[in-house]
Amino acid sequence: MTVKSISITLASLIVFSLSTAQAARSKRGTGTTTSEARATLKDIDRQAFSVADEADHLSLFSANMAYSPEAHIEGLETVKDDVNRMVREINQLEAEHDVLAPWEQHAVDETLPLLNETAMKTQKAIEYFDANRNLLWTGEYREDTNEIRKDSEQIAKTLKDYLKYEKVSNEEQQLKQNMGTPGE
Repeated sequence: MTVKSISITLASLIVFSLSTAQAARSKRGTGTTTSEARATLKDIDRQAFSVADEADHLSLFSANMAYSPEAHIEGLETVKDDVNRMVREINQLEAEHDVLAPWEQHAVDETLPLLNETAMKTQKAIEYFDANRNLLWTGEYREDTNEIRKDSEQIAKTLKDYLKYEKVSNEEQQLKQNMGTPGE
C-alpha cells in the first residue's frame, strides 16, 4: 500500500467512526443525565444569586455620588459575564429539553424567559452606563440595576423551588420503596 492509500483508508475509518458515534449518541439522546442537568440548574441558581447581589451593590453605588463611574465597571462586567454564562447554560438545557426529566423541563421553561429579560436589562444598564457615566445617580440606572436584582432573585427562587421539589420527590420515592408501597 502506498502512503496515499493508507491516508485515504485512515481518513475513511475516522469518518466512519465519527458518524457511527454520532448516530449512537442521537439514538440515546445527548447523554445529559438528570444529575448533570441538576448540577447545571444548581450552578445557574448560584450564579443568579451572585448577580442579584452584584446588582444590589451597583444600585447602592448609584445612590451615592461619592462613587466614581469606575466603581461600577467591574460590577457591570461581572453581572454581564455571569448573565451570559447562565444564558449559555440554560440554552444548553433547552437544546436537550426532550431528554430532561419533567421537573427539569418546567424549571427551564420558567427560567428561560426571566433570564432573557435579565440579559436585556443588563445590556440596557451597560448602554446607559456607557452613554451617561456622569449621571449614574439618576433613577433610570438605579431602576435598571434594581430590575436585574429582582429578576435574578426570581430566577434563584424558581430554581431553588424546583430543586427542593426534586429532592422531596426522590425522598418520597425512596420512602415508598422502603415501605414496599408501589409507586404511582
